[in-house]
This record gives sequence, C-alpha cells and structure tokens, in this order.
Amino acid sequence: MKKIYILIVITLALISCTTKTDGYLGEPTAFVPNSEVVSGSIVDSQTGRGLALATISFTLDQSATTGVNAQYHTITDQSGNFSMNNLPYGNYNVIIELSGYFTRIINDVEVANGQIQLTPQTIVQQPAADSYRIVLTWGSTPSDLDAHFTGPTSAGSRFHIYFGNKTSSGASSNLDVDDTSSYGPETVTITSLVDGTYRYSVHNFTNQTTSGGSGIASSPTKVEIYNHYGLMQSFTAPTFTGNGNTWRVFELVASGTNVSINSINTYILATSYSDATYFVKPVNGSTNDNSGKGLIHFNIAEW
Repeated sequence: MKKIYILIVITLALISCTTKTDGYLGEPTAFVPNSEVVSGSIVDSQTGRGLALATISFTLDQSATTGVNAQYHTITDQSGNFSMNNLPYGNYNVIIELSGYFTRIINDVEVANGQIQLTPQTIVQQPAADSYRIVLTWGSTPSDLDAHFTGPTSAGSRFHIYFGNKTSSGASSNLDVDDTSSYGPETVTITSLVDGTYRYSVHNFTNQTTSGGSGIASSPTKVEIYNHYGLMQSFTAPTFTGNGNTWRVFELVASGTNVSINSINTYILATSYSDATYFVKPVNGSTNDNSGKGLIHFNIAEW
C-alpha cells in the first residue's frame, strides 16, 4: 500500500509540473473564448532557410523590446515554422529572438476574428567586428528581386556582385543567398572596406520593363544595413514615379575609420542586369544626383 501511495504522489507531482502538451512554451492548451491561431515562419538571413528553436513572444506591452515579460511564448520547429494556438484577442508586439541573431520586433499585430498567417520573417545573424551585412526583403510579389552591390577593389578596379557573380576577386564582399520565390532574403556580407564609394541597388528581375519599379514600391521592399552592433540604417522603397526597373537605394563611402551612408532612393532603368554600368554610374551620368538626400556619418570605432 505504501508503494502505491508513493507512486500516486510522484505521478500527481509530474502532472502538476506540466503546463503544456504540445512542446511550446506558455501557449494556452485549452480552448480560450475570443482567441485565434497565429502562425508563420522564421528565416535565416544567411541561408534563406527556416530557423529552429527561435523564440516567438507575444506581448501587449507596445514598448517591450525583449520577450522576457511577454504574456505568451512559442518556439519554431525544425523547419522554422510556428503556430500559436488560442491566442486571446488583442494588439500584440511580436518579438523574435535567437542567440547569435539580432532581435526582430513586429509592431501592432492585431489578433481578432480569423486565423492570422504572418509573412515570413528574416532575422539577421550578427556579423563579425568590422563587417557589415545588407539584407533585402520584400513581399509575395514580385517573386524575384535581386540585390546588386558594386564598389572598389583592393587592386583599384570595381566589382559587381549579384546573382550571376556572387563573389568577386578583391571585393571582400559576397552575396550569401539569392532568393527567387518571394519574400527574400537576399544578403550581402562585407568583410572589410576599401576606401571609396560603394553602391547598392535592387533590380526587378521578374518585371524588367519600364514599369518594373512599381512592383518594387508596392511589394513592399525593404533594405537594412547591419554592423556588429546592430541595425545601422533601414530603407523602404519610395513611391514609384516615371520609368524604371531598378531602385538605387544608397551609396556607402568609406574613408579610413569613417563610413557615410548616402540615401539615394531613386528609380532608374537598367537595360541589362549583368551590365555593371547601370549599377555603378550615378543617375543620368551626373556626379551630383544625390543632392538633397540624407547623408549619415558613422565612425567605425564608435559602432
């Protein structure tokens, strides 16, 4: 009788310590009135593949920057997918965290009547010290946008990195991942900078006509620049006017330990994705096409 009693006590203790049955953290296990399912996927900036064991936190605190005190948590499966069941109605900040990656926050996600499928979310691996990472993401359409990155080489020439030339001799930069099926990411990593001017553009490979820029603008398309310490600058594609299939996003000027990011935000027409002249030259061949644009200065030692 004593052994049976001990077995019952141990079994009850184990049951009392189990707060979930589906392997997720903090997720309601019973039906909750006025609740819905929120699902999505988390993607690695360096591979374009799903990330396992990322923590997804849902908080009603709109000022929260970490998921420590969030009301609900879940984790991604081996394919980078997650599903949060029975999440009560409300407006949440969704906070995505994983060791070695910068935290991403999706603001003001409304949970109301109807299942919610979030778009794939890219989180960015922290680059090494003195390195930079440029990450391009977009929506479901166009299916294929391409990053084009040009700049000076250590030999005094200029390189052009894109899907057809992911690495280039003397560039100290490479295209880590090329995405052709919506959302991105397309990621360029710069391991070191040579003094000079670098240019970054986004080309609409899906629609290379004079109206291709409209797809970039409406997607919406975003470009983020990171260094070892976090996000340096973010660009969202501007409203499309005129003709063009390419969004010239910014120029980066390196001089010793100083780095300047010059916002261009101009659409141009590139008649060939492989011809570097459309991505290297200033707009219309001018040397002052950046007039009136924002110039942001950084000192490498301060970041």
